[in-house]
Amino acid sequence: MRFKIAKSGMLKGARNMQKSRIGFAILVSSIWLLLLGAAVLQGMDARMYDLYFRASGGRPISGDIVVVGIDDISLTELGRWPWPRNIHGELIQSLNEMGAAWIGIDILFAEEHDSDGLFLEAMTQGGNVVLATKFEAVLEQSKRMVYHVRPTSLLREGSKTDGFINLPSDTDAFVRRFHTTALHHDQQVLSLAAALAKLNGAALPGPEKALRDGSYLINYGGGPRSFPTYSYYQIVHKMIPEEWIKDRIVLVGATAPDLRDTFATPFFNAGLTPGVEIHANVLATILEEAYILPVSPLLVGGLTVSSGLLAGVVIGGLSPLVAGFILLISVIGLVGGSYTLFSLGLWLPIVAPLGAMLSVVVISAIMQYVTEEREKRRIRAIFGRFVSEDVVKGILETQGDLALGGQRRTLTILFADIRGFTPLSEILPPEEVVGLLNEYFGAMTTIIFNNGGTVDKFMGDCIMALFGAPLDLPDHANQAVKAAVEMRNELMELQKKWSALGQVSLQAGIGINTGEVVVGNLGSSERMEYTAIGDAVNLAARFESLTRQYPCEILIGEETYRFVAEQSETIEFSGVEVKGKSKPMTVYGVTSWRSR
Repeated sequence: MRFKIAKSGMLKGARNMQKSRIGFAILVSSIWLLLLGAAVLQGMDARMYDLYFRASGGRPISGDIVVVGIDDISLTELGRWPWPRNIHGELIQSLNEMGAAWIGIDILFAEEHDSDGLFLEAMTQGGNVVLATKFEAVLEQSKRMVYHVRPTSLLREGSKTDGFINLPSDTDAFVRRFHTTALHHDQQVLSLAAALAKLNGAALPGPEKALRDGSYLINYGGGPRSFPTYSYYQIVHKMIPEEWIKDRIVLVGATAPDLRDTFATPFFNAGLTPGVEIHANVLATILEEAYILPVSPLLVGGLTVSSGLLAGVVIGGLSPLVAGFILLISVIGLVGGSYTLFSLGLWLPIVAPLGAMLSVVVISAIMQYVTEEREKRRIRAIFGRFVSEDVVKGILETQGDLALGGQRRTLTILFADIRGFTPLSEILPPEEVVGLLNEYFGAMTTIIFNNGGTVDKFMGDCIMALFGAPLDLPDHANQAVKAAVEMRNELMELQKKWSALGQVSLQAGIGINTGEVVVGNLGSSERMEYTAIGDAVNLAARFESLTRQYPCEILIGEETYRFVAEQSETIEFSGVEVKGKSKPMTVYGVTSWRSR
């Protein structure tokens, strides 16, 4: 149930709550900002990157690049690996006869071989071969040394140039990036793909297209065999039409699984991709200028903070259903927006913004749950001893604000007081008095609870009960009078029991009145008491006192009588002088109750 409190207090509370949510959202967002460079976060973003690629299905690949694979059938046809160099010479000769523009060979020829002559001759005649180099790191005397392993000096004389074939892998061993150059002993070395692209007249990408580590994102055309791929032996034996090779850039490399030159890529679901095909994807990215450009880290940071604030300020102040809907729309918007940018060639990592948003919502929900549970325990502590469990559940279900304050309501108040209690307490031992009172109060409380009433307080030997608060009770007057009759009857049964045990019996009078009161948590912020105050409460207490003067244990006021006249047998007492009232009143003594 929600009580009226001062408007200024409500506004102040709302402002404090808003500030609290803003501060919490900023704190959580700041933590996610600090995690932007963490490996775990980068790994999660990388998985989103992979997902976008698979969702897009790749991109159309130009037919200017073809792959010649050293596959299983070629190993069967041409013999066990490694092959004599003259076989490579035959390949170069066949490719040139078919009109290849440039030939990049993803095979490292670092040692001399007896059959280098034919290979050298074929390369020299074509003048269009780019050989592979490789950077290898070794540990020497606890010091990491990097060596640039190149083809033999003899073979370098026949090649146009060479380029390194190292592919950077992420922490999960996936290949998503490439370098165009590497610095070795103060010299810039081109990669295999960059060297081929440059020979083909393409400009290499500048630093504005690079990630923070200087690498570039590979715009994959798809999974394995996304490029036109022919078996090595087919080229050697000229088993394909020349137009399939003419004027194209040819990349030659291992594709047979046993040669172990395969890597995981965003299209990992389709299988591992041979390194030569990854070089083909890198070359296509450069030639077609199909770069995936990373957005500014400032934008990612700003989006992270704004996502957290959205969750804390907007979503946090809404009902769970509306908040859940807005959260869902926000997540879809973030993912959809990031994917749209990806399709346009921009990479926006969104794990941090999503993490900030979801963290604020989840932690806020947990905190709200804990707060609500604490509030429920407080409500149970306030009402659990004074109302039935069903009423407590009803109060909790209303999610009322039990703040200091009250509201005007029309309800029925019942006072039940033991007659002659003071003399009784003087003649009986305290333990016996307490035992009688506990048995009496327990029986009366149960009846009040069963009729939807609330035990407001015990005042010595008096019970004050409310009907119609804290939860609405449409027939509160009827329930109060019915409870009073049951209390009188139960007391008669207790009297018989006490008499049989040789104990002193208790007598009680009950006064009931219906009217408008102020009901709620009244008191101070340190100590509050749920109660009702007003003239109607005072009248109920006065009616109880009058039971000592009139021959009836239950007296009700005129307002209560209007509601219960048809269900109760009553005796009318007119012209009754009531303390505090200037005019005589009519009260009614209830003798019995007729259940419908």
